[in-house]
Amino acid sequence: MLEEAEKIIAKADEELKEEINKAVIYNDEFSRKQLKKKAIKLLEEIKGNQNEN
Repeated sequence: MLEEAEKIIAKADEELKEEINKAVIYNDEFSRKQLKKKAIKLLEEIKGNQNEN
């Protein structure tokens, strides 16, 4: 259970780092919106996983 959560968090961290880099490099509204969408999606995934356990 904890191991699965750690894997999801590690994956989320990597995905967010990529989106943050894009947002910083391009520094535009689209990149910031994509980052926000990705963060919300990953948080929902983590919450969903917590509810399953």
